Amino acid sequence: MSSPVMHLDLLLKLRPDEVFFDFLAQCGLALHTLDADDDACQRLRIAVEIERAPLTVRESIFAGFHQIALLADETGLEALREAAAAVPGRALHLLDAPAQCALWMYLRHRDLFDEAVRMRGLHVPHPEPMPLDALRQPLTLPDALVVD
Repeated sequence: MSSPVMHLDLLLKLRPDEVFFDFLAQCGLALHTLDADDDACQRLRIAVEIERAPLTVRESIFAGFHQIALLADETGLEALREAAAAVPGRALHLLDAPAQCALWMYLRHRDLFDEAVRMRGLHVPHPEPMPLDALRQPLTLPDALVVD
């Protein structure tokens, strides 16, 4: 898993708008926008709610952040534009906000997002999560012969 610093950096780049709240909801964290003019206040609330969320929800959010961060820069934005332009009949206008565009494409056009990741020569495996039942099993004592 990637570092918490990367997640905070990405969180600071993303606007707390409808698309971002949709992303969080798909990961299992349903939040509502605040009636605040300050995006920093909303980002702080989001960070706190992510931290308070169950482990499986946090892992889902962090896995999504890791994917989005792959294309949340200028080079990633160009790859997203190239992937969108290569598909006939899909005229997408992407703004000059790499992190927002990466999030939007990740959420709304996953096929194009994945193609842009491939175009950059990146590959991130999607590991299967460890079942929680395995983590809840009590540890067994070692065999006496092995210990001796």
